Amino acid sequence: MKCANCQTNIPPDAEFCPSCGYDNRVKLSPPRVYNQPQKGGFFSFEKMITPSIIIFIFIIGLIIVSLFGLMKISSSDSPVFSLLITAFSLIMWRVYCELMIVLFKIHENLVQIKNQL
Repeated sequence: MKCANCQTNIPPDAEFCPSCGYDNRVKLSPPRVYNQPQKGGFFSFEKMITPSIIIFIFIIGLIIVSLFGLMKISSSDSPVFSLLITAFSLIMWRVYCELMIVLFKIHENLVQIKNQL
């Protein structure tokens, strides 16, 4: 058996190379070569731009919900209840946007799997 690092002959049961100290218990597999997806332009729909748009819409929605929440808190008889409703609304807005992003991440992963086959 030869050392994977320095190619010195070593005993078959040796865990470390006596010459260079390399750990021969680690079996390295050759790197995989994947087919890269074709780079297309805006009209090829190879790259989805909607996740970026969803992030932008999330920020706008965050600002709008926060402003409405502040207006409701300041004009309400029970500001604690309005604060809880605002916090819940912000969390739900975040969850909705995350679900939309997850759908696009699933698509990206499926495209990567398809290109590996």
